[in-house]
Amino acid sequence: MTVVVSFLLWLDALPARYWACVYLTSGFTLLSAWAAAFGPEWLRRWNRPVVFAALLAAALLAFRWPLVFDNRQGPNPDESQMIAGAIVLKTDPLFWQSVDGTTHGPLVELPLAALGALGVRLDYTNARLISVALIWLMLVSTWRTLGVLFGDGLGRVLVLPLAIFEITTTFWDFNAYSSEHVPIAMLAVATWIMVAETMGGHSPRPVRLGLAGLVLGAVPFAKLQSVPIGLWLGAAGLVLIVSERAATWPERLRRCAWLVGGALTVPLAIFAILLASGIFPDFWISYIQANLNYAGEIPLGLRDAWSSLFVLARADTFRQYAFNTLLALAGAMAILPWFGWRRTVRFTVFVVGGLLAAAVAVMAPHRTFTHYLQFLLAPLALMFGALVGAIWTACDERARGQRQPRLRWLGQTLVVVFVVVAGWQMFSNYRWEEPVNVGAFSATEGKLVRTPLAGIILTLTKKDDYVGMWGWEPRYLVEANRRHATREAHSALELFPSPARSYFRARYLSDFKRHRPPLFVDVVGPGAFYFDVRNRDAHETFPELADEIAAHYQLVVES
Repeated sequence: MTVVVSFLLWLDALPARYWACVYLTSGFTLLSAWAAAFGPEWLRRWNRPVVFAALLAAALLAFRWPLVFDNRQGPNPDESQMIAGAIVLKTDPLFWQSVDGTTHGPLVELPLAALGALGVRLDYTNARLISVALIWLMLVSTWRTLGVLFGDGLGRVLVLPLAIFEITTTFWDFNAYSSEHVPIAMLAVATWIMVAETMGGHSPRPVRLGLAGLVLGAVPFAKLQSVPIGLWLGAAGLVLIVSERAATWPERLRRCAWLVGGALTVPLAIFAILLASGIFPDFWISYIQANLNYAGEIPLGLRDAWSSLFVLARADTFRQYAFNTLLALAGAMAILPWFGWRRTVRFTVFVVGGLLAAAVAVMAPHRTFTHYLQFLLAPLALMFGALVGAIWTACDERARGQRQPRLRWLGQTLVVVFVVVAGWQMFSNYRWEEPVNVGAFSATEGKLVRTPLAGIILTLTKKDDYVGMWGWEPRYLVEANRRHATREAHSALELFPSPARSYFRARYLSDFKRHRPPLFVDVVGPGAFYFDVRNRDAHETFPELADEIAAHYQLVVES
């Protein structure tokens, strides 16, 4: 670990060193993609898929590491909520009894909890390293999906706009550990398996269809918002299986049974655990009903919903990727009739449906939170790949059929042009200037930055103690590495007006009395996240909790 710290300190000392590392890893990534698709044979020998996968990981880390190792909470406290939940799950792994993720399910916090169970400290750096791994998995799965139709080499080239965006984005919601990272990785893996088994030129293998179904069935327990995408993938997979004319009807039905059976496995297992432990009502009220109420709090018509999507898409962090990718798509669609796309029409319909389902998922909560846009990234890349790959396929087939090698050069040129158009804004991020957070590592050496309040919590509690929290500042639990005494790491559900607020308040009080935390912290006040008005949001506005605090606790410090 000392070697890693020393190397990062050396990189952090001068922006030129940082940029040299970024250019080196990114340059080799681009070379690997070009060589696999269009390069001479001697360049392809060393260029195995594992090489490109490793280069993608290296390029991601080369650009992102200053943000990854800035070991403190960013502007959005959601990351802290998930880390704080994982700290509880290490010792009490029954989700919805020990932790309520509000808008996300247990699979989002599972990677963090697994890391904690292995003895790794749960902090912002380790959480962001997991997010990099999940983004890498999404990139690899998207590349391999395109490779099924167009070959490994062209698949690498077609995924470059998405890869460059993920490598260069400095937007905090895309770099911090996010509730979208787990489901987008799962959906990308399921898409890869589904495309490989239904369009890969071989008979679908039942076990792999079952694996795709297993992943899709688990998606709702990562984030309900991703369900429309999962439903589309599952329904499209069934249609593709049933429409396979080369197979007999018993074979088709058996393959469908594997897919459906896999999809039912995780829900049935989780429902059995919930029923056996007696917490199914908690799951139903807090995860299903509360999320439906959350989405319905802001009633929107279809026109309003599309307007909200366009408002999100204009965000600086996403506009570069979306605008240039859509510009390239428009160009590809304009010239595609000259080439034909009969071979890829099924794939194109498949990815268009996935893109529309992703748009529905982004609009479903009726809120303009930019981290939702991550659901659109891979579907846009697949749409781009479907159209541009069809042009290359047509040029390549005509070149071989008509023995006109110039058509291959035309196809290669068009592919490169469209990739450059789609990725131009992201490429322009590679500038010789001081990048975000470079220089910060030298000050902290990646150590967890603790606020004064976290220091007070550490002083007044022991390692295994619970801490009662009121307000929306789970960062203090992460900084002090303490478990929250109630199911949520914040009290938003107890403060926001909703039909279920009385239920959440009663549950909060019950959890609080059950754990009897030695310390209670009310973080409502000026400067706090969202709840910053004490006479409106402080714990005294919850009379039963105020009585409990007055009867069993004494004021230690006030700021």
